Amino acid sequence: MQKPKRLSALRMLYLEPLEAVGAAMADRLRAEGVDGVHRVHHLSAVLQGLTREDPHLLMLEMDQHDEDLIQIVRRLRRGRVGPDPFIGVLACKSAVTSDDARRFAAAGFDHILNKPHSADAVLSHVLEIAGKPRRFVAVKGYVGPDRRRGLRDANQPGVMEVPNRLAVALDGAAFDRERYAARVSSWKAMLARVDVV
Repeated sequence: MQKPKRLSALRMLYLEPLEAVGAAMADRLRAEGVDGVHRVHHLSAVLQGLTREDPHLLMLEMDQHDEDLIQIVRRLRRGRVGPDPFIGVLACKSAVTSDDARRFAAAGFDHILNKPHSADAVLSHVLEIAGKPRRFVAVKGYVGPDRRRGLRDANQPGVMEVPNRLAVALDGAAFDRERYAARVSSWKAMLARVDVV
């Protein structure tokens, strides 16, 4: 795995209720160069952290409270919590079933990691999100990264190219906050026009 220029610039909000497990993964990620791991242990801290930490990535341990976390991700993608509906979201779960995968995908998660997983596996998913960004779609019953194998036309109603803030951070490029905020506003306006449920 080729590491990006500025892995240390990655800001990750990481929910892991088990202190020892969370500390061990954070230590392994730091050893790989990820300095910005902000660990939280409770659901309420996820909502606070989305605003306070301004993360590029949200990594959620899904073995406990998965329905509550699914609802948080749905609200995130719909622009109802946190400032950034486009951040990468990873689900981490033991013994992922096909039903789990469907529920997480339907909520708008980017990737699912089967536990136990390594820091390298996390970074591999991070780099895939940064390197292969998906258009976002807002259609009846689904809001989030485009799940189709063939990309939807960006000019189609309910489809939007989104800026890849994660890739910008990892590449060390200049980040245009005003342009990004305008895309978030456009996304929220699009959601208001589409019957997304």
